Amino acid sequence: MPGEQLDARLLRFRNDPRSDDPMPLARELLEAGRAAEALEVAAARLRADPRDADALVLAGRAYLGRDELLRAQKTLLQAARQAPNRPEPYRWLGEVLLKRGDPERAQKVLARARGLGASGPDFERLLGRAQRLARIAGNADAVPSVPAPAPEPDSEPITQEREVDDEDDDAATVVRSDLQAQLREAISAADAGEDPFADEDDDEGESTVVASDLSKKIAAAARTRGEEDDLPPRPAVDDDAPTSMMSRQNLDLDASIAKAKEKARRRAPAAAPPPVADDPFGTDPFGEPAPTSPAHRRAKSPRKPAAPPRPVAPPPAARPKPAAAEPPVRKPAAPPAPQPTPPAPEPGPPEAPDPFDVSVSERASDPFADAYASDDEEDFAFGAAPDLAADLAGAEAAERTPDLAAGEAAGAPEDVDRILSMLQEQKLFEPPTGDAVHWAPKKDAPKTGTKIALPLGVVWVLGIALAAGGWFGWQYMVERKETQAAALVEEASGDAFRGDHKDLIDAERLVRQARELKPIDREGTRLMLFVHAQRALEDGAFEPGYLRPAVDRAGRLELDTSRVKAAEAILAYAAGNAEAGEAARTAAAEAGADDPATLYVVGRLEQRLGEEEAATEHLQAALEAEPSFAAAAIGLAEAKVDEGQPAEALALLDGVLERHEGHLRATLWKAYLEADDSEAEAALASIEALEEGLRQEGAPTDLVLHALTRARLLRRLGRTEDAEAATEAAASAGATEPRLQALVAMASRSLGELGRAQRAAMAAVSEAPAIPEYRKLLAEILVERRDGVRALQTLAQLSNDDPEVLELSARAALIVGGDEALQAAAEALDAHLEGQEEPSTKMQALLIRIRVRTGDVRRALRDARRLARQAAGDADAGLAVAEAALAAREPRLAIDALERVTAAAPDEAEGFFLLGRAQRMAGEAEGAEEAFGRALELQPTHSEARVMLGYLLLDTGQFEEADELYQELARRVGRSGTGRSYALVGRLGRVEALLGLGRVEDAKVQLENVRESDRELPTVKLVEARVALADGRPGDAVSALRPLAQSEGARPDVIALFGDALYAANETRAAAEVYERALGIDEAHPESLLGFATVLLRGNKAREAGEILDRAAAALEARIRPPRLTGQLYTLRGRAALEDGDEGAAREALRAATEIETAPAEAWFYLGEALAGANSPEARQAYETYLEKAPEGPLASRARRAIR
Repeated sequence: MPGEQLDARLLRFRNDPRSDDPMPLARELLEAGRAAEALEVAAARLRADPRDADALVLAGRAYLGRDELLRAQKTLLQAARQAPNRPEPYRWLGEVLLKRGDPERAQKVLARARGLGASGPDFERLLGRAQRLARIAGNADAVPSVPAPAPEPDSEPITQEREVDDEDDDAATVVRSDLQAQLREAISAADAGEDPFADEDDDEGESTVVASDLSKKIAAAARTRGEEDDLPPRPAVDDDAPTSMMSRQNLDLDASIAKAKEKARRRAPAAAPPPVADDPFGTDPFGEPAPTSPAHRRAKSPRKPAAPPRPVAPPPAARPKPAAAEPPVRKPAAPPAPQPTPPAPEPGPPEAPDPFDVSVSERASDPFADAYASDDEEDFAFGAAPDLAADLAGAEAAERTPDLAAGEAAGAPEDVDRILSMLQEQKLFEPPTGDAVHWAPKKDAPKTGTKIALPLGVVWVLGIALAAGGWFGWQYMVERKETQAAALVEEASGDAFRGDHKDLIDAERLVRQARELKPIDREGTRLMLFVHAQRALEDGAFEPGYLRPAVDRAGRLELDTSRVKAAEAILAYAAGNAEAGEAARTAAAEAGADDPATLYVVGRLEQRLGEEEAATEHLQAALEAEPSFAAAAIGLAEAKVDEGQPAEALALLDGVLERHEGHLRATLWKAYLEADDSEAEAALASIEALEEGLRQEGAPTDLVLHALTRARLLRRLGRTEDAEAATEAAASAGATEPRLQALVAMASRSLGELGRAQRAAMAAVSEAPAIPEYRKLLAEILVERRDGVRALQTLAQLSNDDPEVLELSARAALIVGGDEALQAAAEALDAHLEGQEEPSTKMQALLIRIRVRTGDVRRALRDARRLARQAAGDADAGLAVAEAALAAREPRLAIDALERVTAAAPDEAEGFFLLGRAQRMAGEAEGAEEAFGRALELQPTHSEARVMLGYLLLDTGQFEEADELYQELARRVGRSGTGRSYALVGRLGRVEALLGLGRVEDAKVQLENVRESDRELPTVKLVEARVALADGRPGDAVSALRPLAQSEGARPDVIALFGDALYAANETRAAAEVYERALGIDEAHPESLLGFATVLLRGNKAREAGEILDRAAAALEARIRPPRLTGQLYTLRGRAALEDGDEGAAREALRAATEIETAPAEAWFYLGEALAGANSPEARQAYETYLEKAPEGPLASRARRAIR
């Protein structure tokens, strides 16, 4: 991936870690050689999931790229613990171990990786290298140690070489020793009788890849060479300690050194075998701990005691050359005095800690060192590793070989001249020739003049010249960087004024690059404020958090510009501090009157606050100050759309596209505005071609515009489902900007998705509560959803001086139906109409409909007819006439008006709803059911239409269908437009449907589940009374219905039900009075007529009962009632005929009653009475049927006596 794209992705990730997957980004950064940034991205993933094996491997690779081998080893070990069956942790762990100088363990780890599936040329090369180096280390380990032969002649250098495998030059090392230390100790040992090499670090391996294993073993083997002469043991030495690079060539003191060493050996008592030092390389963190002494090894293996050490001949490469004949040594004048036998040498100092041991050398500086040295790492990483203790034991047991051969001249007087000549050759001695200046004491040196003035002068001149050149070079470099930074800021400014999302990202990247060249860049900081302000206002997701670092940086640079104030205003409004936001916005407008960026920010904020005139003025000024300012032109185009001037908005967008070819946001806005007029197929293909670029370069604003444009075009093509999917994509694009939310709400509303439309509109109102258009949009959606209560709450903060607000308030009041809401709407409409010379038909129609609800029905009907004549064909006038006619119980007039309304507005659900009510009142059950169904099809959320359809189903006896409808209604969440809970309405409707089906017990269960807080509602009391009557508890029914029936304005249905309860409680006289009261309100009320006829028959007034029954029959033909009432009518007619002695008429009426499934059970008893004298078997069957239907009925005893 190009570096610029990688930089952009990394910048987006730093701004928003959710913008990109950290794992691919870290991997690409690692492949680009940017280990530090890869480690930063991987750390973000590990903070979320510390056990992520992939992230741990990437972090280990990043540490490896930074040469932090110890941290890399720990991280990769953790990765291997989390994913023990994956090869990646082991492959990279092997490379780390190889770099740390441990080829044997690296070979094991890489072998495990191969076993888990690792392959590839790189892996094979790495494994081959580990095997080769491990083999070299193994060969070096096998080199035996023998006593050294006679010392070499003076002309040959004393060297010791290790056998080197020809396969790898990196393994070659040379053993060196410090000549000065040997010479000084050899001379002193000749007098003191001590081993001149007791503390000598005689061998040191040169650092190689296998230093941690190979040098350790050779050093251990070399230290055993002195055991041949029973020398005292030497302390362990630090293999990493610095040593002298002096060559051993041309030494003439070999014989003297050898003799001194031999003399010391003869005088010293027999020494105990030297103690074996601990392994200088510490504990193997990947294997079992090696034994530290022969005793330790014997303790661990009692069955196999350690064999005594025996000398082993070294290989030819490590064997010293044969010594030449010793030169003659001068004999001393007198034999030396006998020296006392020195005591046995004490054991050497404790062995120095191994510098390569993680537990010692690195634990102090690294807090994770303890984790590296833990004993359990090998258990899972390598399994059982071969112990190195056996190799070390052989090296410890081998006989030491002295570095220099012992000589017979040890202890004799030294040849001083020869020693000084040797030192002079090595440039360690200055002969006393010439003036005693350099080597003599200062007090003995002659006072001479200096001769360094000229060199010092030259040095001073050169120093001053270099300093001057460096200063001018520094100034040139600084100037060049500032020039580059200025060029980057200029380029970023162009991108910022272009204003696309991709351009803003590029501008931010360029400003950051300029900041690296010029850290204190005030112009770059001002531009960064502008870029982040645009992102906050234009991206669609209002996230001003980008601005906070830029504002803080401007404060540190003490910038007090208009752009700083504008940014502070954005932050204040985002935090909900309107007062601080207003102050900062005003200060920015005053200070930045000539800055197009400030004018743009102020204008955009004013658009969000609903100050359209001021916003248009500031945006226009910004565009005039900078004609290439695309964001200002787009903002001005949006304002023109709000003002109803789409042509001017398109002209502004065309201007943007002329200056900035291919500008994405301007292209999307233009396509959205032209979607209803352009050729649909071509426009759809054009807009879909932009989808690929949106995924990489689009902001939420661009995604919303693209999806909504597609939805418009797809709807025009009749692809409704695809249009709904596009609208859903727009709603889920992540945009929070209120204008975009309003666009989503309008698109969803046009597709009938009122739920999504309501959510989007509520989000717009929440983000910009001061903009009235968003509140009106939400209120319109709520009115369409028949949610009058919320609609009135939304409109409460707006003034009724706005005709749109007044209209919506009136419609919401009609839905709610409350006296307070209706009265307030009527007063507002009266005030509005009085001030109008030509009042609108819609407002007059709304006022008439409200007066119908407040009770002035006759006046409302008169005004509605006059309005219909003045505005013939107007749908609002027809609705007013229909509602007034329904209130006046003139269904035919209402039907005529509503048929014209539905013809003129076939998509208006309210017209079909009122038509269903009128047809139900007129007794046209089929037409009413069809009208209610059409209203629900147009507006599925029309709760009143659904409730009225349920009543119609109950009236027509379709109890099963009614039960299903009320079950669906009960599952809905929320309240109807009248404020009633959907759950309550559905449950009460189910109770009545179950009573109609004769399932009294199920009805009682449904009623018991009504909430306690709802049990005092009149509708609940009414349903409780019906259940009590069906359950044979008339007393409970009377108690529940008395307050409802005796209240002012009680409906005939309630009064008639109260009469039924009194009659069932044997309160016949009181029941008759109640029925007469109901008939006084509605003389054709079927339930009241049938109840009054029943009372008359009980009083043996068959003739008067017959007249009432004729009125009831006419009423049942005119009104929709369930078949149960028709069966009751035939039953009462049969009883009246029996009392008059007309058995034939009685049998005819009663047979008709029994043919109705829901007829009263008494019909079968009285049929038996009518058939008793003519057809005894049929009469008996009728009595038995009655007993089956009502075994505990009031006539059961008579029926049983009749069939005995």
